[in-house]
Amino acid sequence: MALVIVVFWPTVIELLRYWNNDDNYSHGFMVPVVSLIFAVTASRQAGTLVRTRLPQRSVRVGMLSLVLGMIVHAVAVFVNFPLLDVAGLVLTLRGMLYLLGGRKVWRANAFSVWFLLFMAPLPLTWYQVLSRTLQNVATHISASGLTLVGVPVLVEGQLLHVPGYTLEVAEACSGMRQVMAFLALSVIVARMSGGRGWSRWVPVLLAMPIAVAANCLRIVITGVLIRIGGVGWVTGTWHTAEGLVTLMLGLLLFAAAARALRCRSGT
Repeated sequence: MALVIVVFWPTVIELLRYWNNDDNYSHGFMVPVVSLIFAVTASRQAGTLVRTRLPQRSVRVGMLSLVLGMIVHAVAVFVNFPLLDVAGLVLTLRGMLYLLGGRKVWRANAFSVWFLLFMAPLPLTWYQVLSRTLQNVATHISASGLTLVGVPVLVEGQLLHVPGYTLEVAEACSGMRQVMAFLALSVIVARMSGGRGWSRWVPVLLAMPIAVAANCLRIVITGVLIRIGGVGWVTGTWHTAEGLVTLMLGLLLFAAAARALRCRSGT
């Protein structure tokens, strides 16, 4: 374990820099905490599964995974690919768990290890494509929403011209922050739902639509406030408060959807 900490310590420092400097990945601070909680819970439920004598197959799988994880880490450092680096950490931890107690120990802790992938930032190319797509979706859905509530709007690219002001659906307003956070949350909900089969993962499929809906709602509310009270209502503290309120609404929508699915499945 000490060796793994030493080898992956630069990775941890780099991830901390991402989480601290990029709001889209600020949820990363909570990922290792959540992962640790699930690992401790699994340990208490399963009891001690560490074995002094392991089947040869478990030893082979553990060693292969450990070596492969180190190789992936080395490649990721060379090409500066944080997501690949975290994948290397996952493989390394998988190998260690296999060597500690074989397949049973790995299965007990698999979720907490795989969840660590949410620590990693997306590759820049992936991020830009997803962000631009979300920008376009948010722009057109928000324009339709503003028209629906009686606010005149003219769409020009990512600009929404409303009377007296021009709203820009910039990259920071694309909804990426909500999408990343909601995806991580949806996986936790799916894990804790207690459902069986594919239905337990429905919350994961709902994460992106709900995040997009919450973001579009924020833009529509901004347009309505401008129409009613002027620009002063959508700047400074009011703008921050508005973002928090719509985020909470998105969380409530997500919780309601998850509850409805649990009721439908009878769990």
